[in-house]
Amino acid sequence: MRLDTRTWALIPLAVAINVAAGSIASYFRLPLYLDSLGTILVASLAGPAAGALTGAVSNTVIPALSNPVWLAFVPVAAAVGALAGWLARRGFLGSPLTAGMAGLLVGVVAATLSAPLSAWLFGGTTGGGTDMVVAVFRAMGLNRLEASLAQGLVTDPLDKMLSFLMIQSILAALPHRLRSAFPQGEMLGKMRSFSLPGLRGGQLEHGERRAVVLAGSPAGLYRPQDGVLHRLAPWTKILLVAACALAALTLPAVVATPDGSRLPAPALPLLATALLGLALVGGIGLELGRTAAALALPLVLSMVAVNGLFGGAASAAWGPFRWSTPAALEALGLGLRVFVILEAVVLLLLSTRPDLLMGDLERRGLPHRLAYVLLASLNLVPTMLRRAGEILEAQTSRGMPLGHGILGRARALVPMSGPLLLGAVSEVEERALALEARGFGAEKTRTWWSDPPRTNLDPALQAALILILLFLGGRLFL
Repeated sequence: MRLDTRTWALIPLAVAINVAAGSIASYFRLPLYLDSLGTILVASLAGPAAGALTGAVSNTVIPALSNPVWLAFVPVAAAVGALAGWLARRGFLGSPLTAGMAGLLVGVVAATLSAPLSAWLFGGTTGGGTDMVVAVFRAMGLNRLEASLAQGLVTDPLDKMLSFLMIQSILAALPHRLRSAFPQGEMLGKMRSFSLPGLRGGQLEHGERRAVVLAGSPAGLYRPQDGVLHRLAPWTKILLVAACALAALTLPAVVATPDGSRLPAPALPLLATALLGLALVGGIGLELGRTAAALALPLVLSMVAVNGLFGGAASAAWGPFRWSTPAALEALGLGLRVFVILEAVVLLLLSTRPDLLMGDLERRGLPHRLAYVLLASLNLVPTMLRRAGEILEAQTSRGMPLGHGILGRARALVPMSGPLLLGAVSEVEERALALEARGFGAEKTRTWWSDPPRTNLDPALQAALILILLFLGGRLFL
């Protein structure tokens, strides 16, 4: 992928913006994600390829900081970035009207692509606030796929339309020199700016003032320890995650009893217990149990509740409520599969420093530019969260707190997130010069100051895990 250094410098900033913007939306208590602002920004300035890469990296980095469930939606995020770049290249960001139309189109595409993943992988639920919307559609008689698609068509177009309008306003405010420095900046042409209603003349209504506490894990999940688990090579733990994922897909989740009923199978709980035991040996058992439970329990409970209440023929009834035990057991089995995969991913993240993980992957063929983007994104997220908190505090101290109602809070998004986006674009040139001074654009083979972590157990463990992967893969695909 041939991208210039400015684009490579902007992508980690954009990924961090996605995390911070999602936190701002949560702070404003809006039923939106806003986690594609940075993706749309890069796509508009640097084209579809850069937008697709930013979206994919966002859905790789954000799970490392919050919820690994979103790893499943990497293709959707990449498609959003690619389509946003294509639409920007064709002039859809020239005016607020066309930008809003582009957002609606991207939202429909995102909903269409994400619905099958949500329905087939997670039973139509992802543990978020939108699960209530899915439950409403399931109560209306729609199946998993139909309810997931209907939920996406309700929320995604509005989310992407607002994101496009915000990016259009930011790009229109950028000096032409900054825009034209990017590969697609000249194609944007002359842009007409706009102002959301209620932002002029102090018309924004004053609401309650609250302490600025943005969601997110500034330090990531890594917990330093001096145990054998931390000293294992990152590649060994990556193979362990792959083996656990294949085992979760192949092992039975439920078993049939002689009387015809179905019960959860013990295989997946035993595997989850084994991973917890491995974490206890490594000194991170408490962190693994707490983190995995916090991430997976809302998802599993939501899957069981939504599918049990609306997923099949009723096994019991309480007034207007119906409960389907087979549908609930099926959802529980699916939830156990997801829990085991999440537990393995969290174990990797808790026990492996991000720089060592990226370094080991780079030695095994990961392009150094992509390794830089992943590592820089992880390092920039805490900075961007802190910067977003400072902007929110500064704006509220100037008499611009939250407005009343959803529309009032939505009108406050531009003055709150605008400085965040403008500041990121303005510092790209300095970062690009620093990267070039360190030989970022050189194509020669890189050398290393130190060897990756490795123990005497790693060769045997890697060989055993590869054999397990071959066996489980054969069971799954043959």
